[in-house]
Amino acid sequence: MSSSLEEELTTLLDGGAIPLPDKYDVAPESPQPLKLRHNVCYIVMGILLNDQGAAEALSVADALSLPAESYGNDPNIEMAWAMKAYQHAEVYFNLISSVDPRLLKLTRMDDGIYTAFRKDFPDLRIDVIDPEDLKSPAAKEKWRPFCMQFENQVEDFNYGTLLRLESSKEYTEENTIFSTRIQFFAIEIARNREGCNDVIYNHRLNHAAE
Repeated sequence: MSSSLEEELTTLLDGGAIPLPDKYDVAPESPQPLKLRHNVCYIVMGILLNDQGAAEALSVADALSLPAESYGNDPNIEMAWAMKAYQHAEVYFNLISSVDPRLLKLTRMDDGIYTAFRKDFPDLRIDVIDPEDLKSPAAKEKWRPFCMQFENQVEDFNYGTLLRLESSKEYTEENTIFSTRIQFFAIEIARNREGCNDVIYNHRLNHAAE
């Protein structure tokens, strides 16, 4: 594992903050340094250390710079993606908590992604994702051509990303599944446009008004 990644994880686990990366076209009015919630830390460390020693977990984390498809279906390698995905997940959840999700633009081609997604998956339920709709052999065969059409259009389209199963809830171990980056974009763009993420934003507004 690179020293910088190890230092960032140590800082976050100690309750510190690291700089917020510029990954989205829309950001909160007053962006703050990213401070990882404890529950996301627990997800990361629990995934990494479950069923393997710490030394093995750290060595596996070195592979995070490679595309997800390089590893096939190896569950141990898939688990290690949490190390790279934790920051993306926390930034995104902060965004939908701070900005009206219907106004968010996640990529420069949101319209095309959304149109293609609903053309290929018109009836897919996105407020509560069934893991089988992403992970079953039949689902993977259906997702593959959808994902590959964005290979040269969306940066890191096949990188491992954390996706919430239920859109009304935050990231927890029980509510999180791995997906590719383009699957994340497709589902979350649809959730934003179809109002599924409104509950997260409204909860933040109501809490602030109390």
